[in-house]
Amino acid sequence: MKKEIKKAVSKSKKLELWEQIYLMVEELKEKTDLRYLECELKRAEKELKKFKEKIAELKKKLGDLYNSISEETKVSSFKSNDMTYLFKNIKIDDLDLSSMDTTYATNMNKIDSRYLERKKNLMKKEIKKLKEKIAELENEIKPLWFVPEKGEIFFYVDTYGNVTWKIAGFDSNKILEHNQVFKTEEEALNYSEYKKAEVSIKKRIAELNKGWRPDWEKDIQQKYYIFYDNLREILDYDYCYTGQFLPNAFYLKDQKTARQIIYELEEELKLYLRY
Repeated sequence: MKKEIKKAVSKSKKLELWEQIYLMVEELKEKTDLRYLECELKRAEKELKKFKEKIAELKKKLGDLYNSISEETKVSSFKSNDMTYLFKNIKIDDLDLSSMDTTYATNMNKIDSRYLERKKNLMKKEIKKLKEKIAELENEIKPLWFVPEKGEIFFYVDTYGNVTWKIAGFDSNKILEHNQVFKTEEEALNYSEYKKAEVSIKKRIAELNKGWRPDWEKDIQQKYYIFYDNLREILDYDYCYTGQFLPNAFYLKDQKTARQIIYELEEELKLYLRY
C-alpha cells in the first residue's frame, strides 16, 4: 500500500513538474514574439528615418542649386524647356539627372503637339456645328418676297395655273412685275394651290351674295367676313360696318351665307387664310 502511495505521489510530482515546464515554455514564446515585434518596429522606424533624411538631402541639393541660378536663367530655361543647366550638377545615388532636360523638352513638345491637335479637332467640330446652325437659320428665315438675281433660276405660276421656271435676265422683267416668283418649285406649287383656293372662294361668295356688294358709305350695313381663329384652330365669322381690311369680293351679305361658305369650302378657306 505504501509503495502504491509513493508511486502516486511521485507521478503527481512529475505531472506538476511537466505542467510548470509547459507554462515556462509558453511564457518564453510570448516574450520571444513580443521581442520580435519590438525589433521589427525599431527597424521600420530606422528605415523611415533614413528615408526622411534622404528626402531632406534631396530637397536641400535641389534648393541650393535652384537658388544659385539667376532669375534670367530660370525664366529662359523654363520658356525654352531646356533644363540642362538646372539638372547637370545633380547626382543622387545612381540617378543622373543631367539627361532630364532632353526628356522634359521632348515630353513637353509631345504634350504641346497633342494639345494643339486636340484643340484643332475641337475647333473643326465647332466650325461644322456653326455651319449647320447657319444653314438651319437660313432655311427658317426666308424672305417674304423673293427677288432673283441676274442669272438665277426662279419658279412662278403662269396664266394656266402651271408651275414653270425661267432664268432671271432682261427678258424676265415683265414676269417679275406681274407675278410672285419663288426660289424653289415646291414653293411655287404651294402658291398655285393658294391661288386656286382664292378663286374658288371668290366665285362661291359671288354666287351666294347674288349681286350684293358691301356699301362702305352705309355705316349701318353689316358686312360679314370669315377669319381663322389660330387659338381655337377653327373658322369663324364676324361683321363690321365701315372698317374695311379685305377686298370687297370676300365680304358676305349675312350670317347664313357666312356659315354656308364655311361648311362648303372649309379646306379652301383654311388653305387660303393660313398661307
